[in-house]
Amino acid sequence: KDGAVDRCVDSSRYFVLRIENANGRHMFIGMAFNERNDAFDFNTSLEDAKREREASKNPEPQLPGLDKDYSIKEGEKIRVKIKSINGEEPKRKSKASASSGKKISGSFLKPSSKDTKKRNDA
Repeated sequence: KDGAVDRCVDSSRYFVLRIENANGRHMFIGMAFNERNDAFDFNTSLEDAKREREASKNPEPQLPGLDKDYSIKEGEKIRVKIKSINGEEPKRKSKASASSGKKISGSFLKPSSKDTKKRNDA
């Protein structure tokens, strides 16, 4: 039933439990926590249980296609082509040009100065 546990109006550490037997008779029992952290944890657990109970009463509709497996299978590869800033495709480095010592300009920017660690020159 709803309302089996209620918080006291004037304190965050006190709660009232409503206990009912099979005949419909009920009684109230007070419960107190010495520490506010314990009372907060208890109250959070109550809210979680209430949220789960409401969610089980009104389940969200399942969208079609969510049950598909989109993970990469073993041996599969992903290839990404990134265009440079001026819109041209970057040239691939060949083994000959890499060994010849020629510098090929890339399309990446250098990191900003705030991302770079400062050296203390002593």
